[in-house]
Amino acid sequence: MELTTGYKQTEVGVIPEDWDAVPLGKLCAFKTGPFGSALHKSDYTSGGIPLVNPMHIVDGRISPSDNMTITAQAARKLSDFLLRRGDIVIGRRGDMGRCAVVGEAEDGWLCGTGSMIVRTVPSADPAFFQRVLSSPPAIGKITDSSVGSTMVNLNQGTLRGLVVQAPPLEEQRTIAVALSDADELIASMDTLIAKKRELKRAAMQQLLTGKTRLPGFGKGKGIKQTDLGEIPEDWCIAKVGDVLVEISMGPFGSDIKVSNFISDGVPVLSGENIRTHVLKDGFRNFVTYQKAKSLKKAVASRGDLVVTHRGTIGQIAYIPDSSAYENYVISQSQFRARFKDEVKPIWVALFFLSESGATKLLEGKGHTGVPAIAQATTTFRKLHIPLPSKDEQAAIAAVLSDMDADVANLESQCEKARAIRQGMTQALLIGRIRLV
Repeated sequence: MELTTGYKQTEVGVIPEDWDAVPLGKLCAFKTGPFGSALHKSDYTSGGIPLVNPMHIVDGRISPSDNMTITAQAARKLSDFLLRRGDIVIGRRGDMGRCAVVGEAEDGWLCGTGSMIVRTVPSADPAFFQRVLSSPPAIGKITDSSVGSTMVNLNQGTLRGLVVQAPPLEEQRTIAVALSDADELIASMDTLIAKKRELKRAAMQQLLTGKTRLPGFGKGKGIKQTDLGEIPEDWCIAKVGDVLVEISMGPFGSDIKVSNFISDGVPVLSGENIRTHVLKDGFRNFVTYQKAKSLKKAVASRGDLVVTHRGTIGQIAYIPDSSAYENYVISQSQFRARFKDEVKPIWVALFFLSESGATKLLEGKGHTGVPAIAQATTTFRKLHIPLPSKDEQAAIAAVLSDMDADVANLESQCEKARAIRQGMTQALLIGRIRLV
């Protein structure tokens, strides 16, 4: 294959002509962490100097453990293994590619037994080579060259002989800064998503108990005390069984087998489909219409509520009228419920996903074996829910659904940003995209 002008073929692949491909040993010095015998039980203390082992290197950052710190006296005895600002600390056991640059906050911490210090020469930028060492091509070469029958074990010889790409120092730094900026953008999006989730959680607690009323509802109304706590005086408390039209369990294991699954037809629900209060699309298995008909009450329809009572208990979602399919086969670990006209199924789903409702639902959880709600449908019937007017149920559900959609949109944007960063990282590290 003809090379693009300005590029050359090397041991690390095609890179720009003004880049080098050299053994990492020409750019770095290495220091393996101390032997385990160098540390004694008496050396450990609370609030001391943190040790950095592979488990403490997460997503390119160092996250120490409060219970894995040593005394200053012990650290002085092991001063050769203290980390300096600008070092790269890399895990040498287990999953390869765990590495991070030591910052000002970590200066003086101790390289643990399972880690190794990589100290760069002045012509090598540690942030750039941290990216190289955590990239899939480098991880693959390290894994292939490392020793250990049950656990991969990285040694200095492997790193010393690892051939890496080496742009000019200015370009190394520019690439590292660009990737760091991308990381910070994603981190800020993650923080925003977490805040939005917390806001929704707080809004659920306020709106679903009537502590906060939406405009147009409850004007001039007071509060009354009930078995569910304080609720608005114009709300009532309903026993779930009294507002049900129908409730039924999923099929027995013998009623539906893998051999029944086909590529299209009536969808078979899994836990993935009811991870939010509204049924999520994406179905792995289907059965024929004839098979679904034979399962009778194990088939849920638009407007029904589906609840997980075994395994990951407490998942609950309703099937909207706009759903793509008319019917769905529920799983063995689920039950379905259909409510009277005065009850919005989305209201019930949201209530039992709130802190107050989830506590009540999980009270029926067994304490042995696989988590399960004992006598699931009977237990569910006996539960109580607060019940505002149907219009207020719908209004509250709309507000919370909008908040959910906002979070889902941010999550989608964040996933796209991660994908872009991944592609950008690969392109920058091999010089396919140049920034200088």
